[in-house]
Amino acid sequence: MGYHIERLACKNGVYVFEISDQDTGEIKNAGIHKEALFALLTVAERNDREKAPWADFEGTPLYEGDTIMHPVSGKTGVIIYLADEPYFLDQWAVRYKSGKSEKLNLLIGSKIRPTKVDK
Repeated sequence: MGYHIERLACKNGVYVFEISDQDTGEIKNAGIHKEALFALLTVAERNDREKAPWADFEGTPLYEGDTIMHPVSGKTGVIIYLADEPYFLDQWAVRYKSGKSEKLNLLIGSKIRPTKVDK
């Protein structure tokens, strides 16, 4: 049994999408808040991830849903894309397990930059 998810739109932080059952062909429309969707889906299950305008320290491209680790603190966080933010620097953040978020551009711009964990 498998499912295919196709993103149709994102408005005010809510994704509207189609879920199709690969066994029966049944298609359903649904809506879910972006944060909840990330909690449900692994990076591998999503095929529509946004590419960040920056790479990690090793030059590896970064995408929403990627996990990065800071080489000094060892903290890991997931890159999130906030499409509703009007300024592009505010659209990219890192969400840590503690629930705190930090702007991605502030991490990437530091002298000791994070690296992608899930290459």
